[in-house]
Amino acid sequence: MVLNRLPQEKRLITVIDRDTVSRLKRAYLSFSARGYISDAPRKDVPGMPGHRMIEHEEDDIRYMDVYLKSLGSHYSGGSTMMLYKGEVIWRMTYEGWCDKRALPTLKAALAKSYSKYEFNAGRGPAKFTHQELKYYNDAHGEFERFSSVETIEDESVVKGPPWKIDPDTVAQHECRGRLLVRVVD
Repeated sequence: MVLNRLPQEKRLITVIDRDTVSRLKRAYLSFSARGYISDAPRKDVPGMPGHRMIEHEEDDIRYMDVYLKSLGSHYSGGSTMMLYKGEVIWRMTYEGWCDKRALPTLKAALAKSYSKYEFNAGRGPAKFTHQELKYYNDAHGEFERFSSVETIEDESVVKGPPWKIDPDTVAQHECRGRLLVRVVD
């Protein structure tokens, strides 16, 4: 098998155990709490105009969040990667849009999940209220494979008859991700 002919330091990681998955998930939540929602230093990504990156590393786990905010619009997207022993073994992508007035609510919702070490498809809790805005996260799956759609609504906006509240969506993101290796018990 070709894999066995590679030097020890060049072998590819193809499987990890449940303890490693738990370490990666905990590291993701810890690093995320010190990432986008914080004042963590951001740096430009060479060769990728408009992209910014937040990085954290601890022992054999490295976290890289690379995102792009479209100039002149509310749209953005990005990818968060977890490297274990130098190899990317977990990845999440996200894209969507967010009105500026929703940013504090988005960051507060994410902080709530991260601070409690709760993995909700990499995003905030199922429901959350902050500064009169309602955050919703329709999350499916676990750290190994997941997807979600998060929405922030301003329910103070009344459209139509006064007895019917039709919320105004002020942010929405789609997110999905997975482990890129097999898990063994």
